[in-house]
Amino acid sequence: MKMKRGFIGCLLSIFVILTMFSGCNVGSTDGGEADTVLGGGSSVLRIVSGSENSELEPILEEFSDREHVRIEMTYMGSLDIMRLLGEEDIPYDAVWPASSLWLTVGDTEHRIKHAESISISPVVFGIRKSLAEELGFVGREVSVNDLLEAIRNGKLRFCMTSATQSNSGASAYIGFLYALLGNPEVITSEDLQSDELRAQMQELLSGVDRSSGSSDWLKELLIDGIMGNLEGLFDYVNTQVGEIAVQVGTTPAAWNAGVFSLIRQLSETVILPIAGLVLTFVATYELIQMLLEKNNMHEFDVANIYKWIFKTACAIFILSNTFNIVMAVFDVSQTVIAQAGGLIQGSTDITPDMLAELETTLEGMDVGPLIGLWLQSSIIGVTMWVLGIVIFVLVYGRMLEIYILTSLAPIPMATISHREVGQMGQNYLRSLFAVGFQGLLILVCVAIYAVLIQGIATGGDPIGAIWGIVGYTVLLCFMLFKTGSIARSIFNAH
Repeated sequence: MKMKRGFIGCLLSIFVILTMFSGCNVGSTDGGEADTVLGGGSSVLRIVSGSENSELEPILEEFSDREHVRIEMTYMGSLDIMRLLGEEDIPYDAVWPASSLWLTVGDTEHRIKHAESISISPVVFGIRKSLAEELGFVGREVSVNDLLEAIRNGKLRFCMTSATQSNSGASAYIGFLYALLGNPEVITSEDLQSDELRAQMQELLSGVDRSSGSSDWLKELLIDGIMGNLEGLFDYVNTQVGEIAVQVGTTPAAWNAGVFSLIRQLSETVILPIAGLVLTFVATYELIQMLLEKNNMHEFDVANIYKWIFKTACAIFILSNTFNIVMAVFDVSQTVIAQAGGLIQGSTDITPDMLAELETTLEGMDVGPLIGLWLQSSIIGVTMWVLGIVIFVLVYGRMLEIYILTSLAPIPMATISHREVGQMGQNYLRSLFAVGFQGLLILVCVAIYAVLIQGIATGGDPIGAIWGIVGYTVLLCFMLFKTGSIARSIFNAH
C-alpha cells in the first residue's frame, strides 16, 4: 500500500553510513575473525557492519578487485554496533550501520571523523490484502492516522522489532513520531513533551502483537527452532526404525517373559481342555463315518480301526504338544531372520552431516524464508511423530498378533487330523508361518529404507533432502502395512 508522500519522507531512514575512525590506518588493526572476506589485496580494510548490508557484498567485491584491497566484513546487530562505539578500543577501520541513528547515539566521544550517506530505504508497513480490503485501504493513500483509527477499533494488530534494539524498529518509531507531529522539519524536545503525542504513540503501539529484538536475534531464534524441531524428531524416528530389526528378531518367549507366561498358562489350562472336547468330537465323528462308509459295516475292514487308532493317537500327541509346536514354528522363522540380519548394510539414521549442512544453509537465508521453513519444520514435526507412532504400532502389533494366535492354538490344531475339517488346522499353521516370516519381510523393508536414506544427496538442497527423508519414511510405513498381506499370500493363508 502507499503512504502519503510526507509520511514516506519521514519514514526514510539513512540506510547505509560508511564512516572512518580517526587515527586508524588501513590494515593496522586486528578485528578478529571476519564473517566475510572480499578480495585478496595486500591492504586490509576491516569494517563492522549491520547485517542488512550483506546484500551489498557484490558491489564491495567489485571495489576490492578494482582497488586491490582486502575487505574483511564483520556483521553485528544495530544495538551491538552502538555499544561498540562506546568502547575504548575499536578493532575496526570503519563502521557501517544500517542507520545514522546508531552513530548519533553510540559515538558519544565523537571519534568518527568522516561520514557519508550512500543510500536510503523506506520503512514498509505491510497488511494482509484481505484485511486491507476490509479496512478500505486498497486503492487510496493511507496515513498513520488511518492505522491508528483501525487499532483503536480493534481491527488491526501488527508485529515489529524493538525500537531500542533494532534498526527497523527504531526507524518505524521515528517515522511514526514524524507522521503524528505533522511531518515537521525537525523534531524538537518540546514536541516530544506533548501529552497528545504520547497518548497517540501509546495507542499506536498497543496494536503490537509481537515484538522482537534485532532481525539477527529473530533469525537465530528461527534457526534454533527449525533445527530443534528436526533434530529431536528425526532422533525419535531413527530410534523407532532402528528398533525394528531388534523387535522382529526376538522370539515370543524373549520379547516379554510376563506376557509369554500368561499366554502359555491360558493356552494350557483354559483352551487345551476345550480343544480336547473338539478332538473327541472330531475323532468320534470320523470313526462313525468310517464304519458307515463300507455298506453300513457289512464290509468292515479291521485295518481301518488300527488306522483310526494310530491317527487319533497322533492327533492327541500333537494336541498335547501344541504350544511347543507353535514355538518351534517361530523359532524357525526367527533363525532365518537372524541370519538375514546382515541385510542392513547402511545406517537408518539421518546423518548429523545432513543437519549440519542444513544449518549452514539456513544461516545464509533471510528472516522471511526462514519463517516459511519454520512452518515447514512444524509440519514435518507432526508428520514424523505420526510416522514414529505408526512404526511402533506395526511392530508391536505383530508381536501381539503372535501371542493371540498362540493362545488359541489348541483349538485349530485339534482338527488337523480330520479329512473334512482339517483345513482349519492347516490354515492355522500357514498363518503361523506367515506371521513368523512377516518379520523377514519387515527386515527387508528396513534394509531398503537404509539404502535409500544413505543415498539421499545432502548437498545443494538440504530442505529437499529432509522432505525426501519424510517421503521415504512414509513409504516405509506403507510397506510395513503391506508385509502382513504379502506374507499371507505367499503361504496361502486366509
